Amino acid sequence: MKKTLNWFVRSMGRLAMSGLLLFGSGCAGSGQQVSPDVEPTGEKGSVAPDVSGKSFSGREKAKGERLVQVAGESIRVNPQDADAYVQRAKGYILQFEMDRAQADFEKALAINPRLVRAYTERAEMYFIMGEDYKAIEDYSQAIKIDPKLMDAYFRRGTFYENIGEPGKALADYSQVIQLNPNYAPGYFQRGYILHRRGELERALKDYNRAIALWPDVYTYYYQRGNVYYAQGQFKKAARDFEQTAKLDPRASHYERAGRIHYRELNNKPKGCRLYRRACDLGDCLHTTRMILKNQC
Repeated sequence: MKKTLNWFVRSMGRLAMSGLLLFGSGCAGSGQQVSPDVEPTGEKGSVAPDVSGKSFSGREKAKGERLVQVAGESIRVNPQDADAYVQRAKGYILQFEMDRAQADFEKALAINPRLVRAYTERAEMYFIMGEDYKAIEDYSQAIKIDPKLMDAYFRRGTFYENIGEPGKALADYSQVIQLNPNYAPGYFQRGYILHRRGELERALKDYNRAIALWPDVYTYYYQRGNVYYAQGQFKKAARDFEQTAKLDPRASHYERAGRIHYRELNNKPKGCRLYRRACDLGDCLHTTRMILKNQC
C-alpha cells in the first residue's frame, strides 16, 4: 500500500511538470531541473508547481473524460485514425489509466509507426510513471523520424539529466541551440550543466545569452548570481539576486542579496534594507531577524 501511494504522489508531481505536452502546447522546457542551489528552472518564469493534492484535480479528470469521449467517437467513425488513439491516450493519462493509454499508443503506432506524436506523448507518460529510460527511447525514436524536432532534443536532455548522464544532456541542449539559436531554455539548461561541472566561464556565457533572450525569468538571474558569487564578483552577484527578488519577491531572495551587501560588500545600510524587506514578507530566517534587532 505504501509503495502504491508513493508512486501515486510521484506521478502527480510528474503529471504537473509534464503539463505543457499533455495539454497540447509542446514539450520544450517542461522538464523541471533542480539547480546547484536548489532553485527550479523552467519556461518563462515558471517554477516546479505545488502538486500537493492540486495537480490531479476534478477539472483535469473531467478534461481527460472529454478527450476520451471525443477521441472515441473519432475512432468509431474511423478505426484507422492513429491521431485519435493518441488523443484518447492523453485522456486516459489524465485519469491515471496508464494501461489503457499504453494500449492506445500501441494501436496508434501499429497504424502509423512513424507518428512522431505517439512517441513524444508516450514518452511523457513514461515520465509521469518514473520510467525515464523508456522516455529516452521514445524521444530517440522521434528524433530518428524527425532529426530537426527541437522539442524532442530538449526533453531528452532533461531525461538524461534525470538519470545522471550530463554529457549526453549537454549534447542535446547544444543541438537545441543549433536548431533554434533564440531559444533561451536551451542556453540555460546547458549553462546549468556547465555550472555544476565547475566550468564557470562557459556557464556564465550561456546564462548571459539566456537572459538576453528572456530577460524576465528570475531563475536565470539567480543562477548567474551563483556563478558571480563563486567567482568573487560580489557586486554583480548582489545585483542579480536583487533582480531575482524583483521578479520573484521571496524572503530568501532578498536575504541572499542582503547577506552579500552586509557581509562581502560591507554595505550594512543596504544589507539591512534588504533584510527588512525579507522580513516584511513574513518568511525570513531567525538569524535575519536577530541581525535586524541587534545590528540594524
